[in-house]
Amino acid sequence: IHYPESLRNKAKNPKEYQIWIKLKKRSRKVGRKLPYLPFEDFLSWYKVQNKKCSYCGIGEKLLDSPKIKPIFSWCSDRLTIDRINPTDGYSSKNLALSCLACNSIKSNVFSFVEMKEIGLIMKKKWQNLMK
Repeated sequence: IHYPESLRNKAKNPKEYQIWIKLKKRSRKVGRKLPYLPFEDFLSWYKVQNKKCSYCGIGEKLLDSPKIKPIFSWCSDRLTIDRINPTDGYSSKNLALSCLACNSIKSNVFSFVEMKEIGLIMKKKWQNLMK
């Protein structure tokens, strides 16, 4: 049986597919008119990311650290997807990886540039916790 490329990509990348499904559901939930981001486009975007928070710089692997997890137990152990401009939909030009702490702080309140400044404070906090 020959499966279409999109199905093969979904099977080969289950973690990324689950993240994409959450984006799709979130987009519908908040009533966004999609600039629809097909899975293949999301996958291409996701694979070239550094897997660090775009704001504070914490790496995804550190989010599960025994020094961080007990203090920030409410945070996810993986990076989340943030919309750089919250009024726009999920498109590859409007996505940024973010730890849940920074994503929650940014919300719809701070701009990308403002959150980068706040991220410097968060970065110091993470560094102190890792000592």
